[in-house]
Amino acid sequence: MDTLHPNWITEKNTDFEYKKYVLLGFLKRVSNEFEAQRLFPGLTFLETEHDKLVNLRFAINSLKQQFTKRIINIDLQQLKINYESTDGEHKTVEEVEQIVDFSIPLLERMIEKGRNELLRLEQAMNISPVGITPLMKQEGYLLLFTKKEKQIDVFSYKVSLFDHVQTFYPALKTTFVKSFENSLTQTFERIKLSLINSNIGMPNPATFLVSTALSLPVNFTFLPVAKLKLSKFIN
Repeated sequence: MDTLHPNWITEKNTDFEYKKYVLLGFLKRVSNEFEAQRLFPGLTFLETEHDKLVNLRFAINSLKQQFTKRIINIDLQQLKINYESTDGEHKTVEEVEQIVDFSIPLLERMIEKGRNELLRLEQAMNISPVGITPLMKQEGYLLLFTKKEKQIDVFSYKVSLFDHVQTFYPALKTTFVKSFENSLTQTFERIKLSLINSNIGMPNPATFLVSTALSLPVNFTFLPVAKLKLSKFIN
């Protein structure tokens, strides 16, 4: 998915109508991704861009308060000192401010849409431990299973720093291990045993299964949502 340039607000120019066109085009692409159930990296980018613009608006407000002014007259009757700015109209700053004030509410609405979809998909997933779960759950295996698919994807996981989407829960760093064919004889317990045999350093790894009836793109939706669900489960 094409994202916004890191300096999209000031890149080339600060024309408000043009920047509206740039932003609305990007939001349309993100919306299309959400409708295709591809939540990431769009949702993460939206939240990061929103935070950047909120900080930029704060910086602009601070800057405006520091603009140099000079006294033009003193109104003794009103006991008031009148000033004028020595920096003119500060056209560029005002244009950037207009773009920022226009963009933040639109980003917030799209973020809300993405988070609602994230919640819906999370609720459509079930999580359960495979076999006996050890006390230490900071690392182990995550099994992803879509009931209509013919394979089970296995990822190793390790608790990392905090997630951008849900800072209340630890993030998981995952690495793809392998895929197993889904069959009547290939149980989840057998998959765990196979993983143990291939990694003797983890005799009883924490292993969790996340399953869903939905057909979801693994890297763009299923895996990141399953990681969030597992983070909550083991926290």
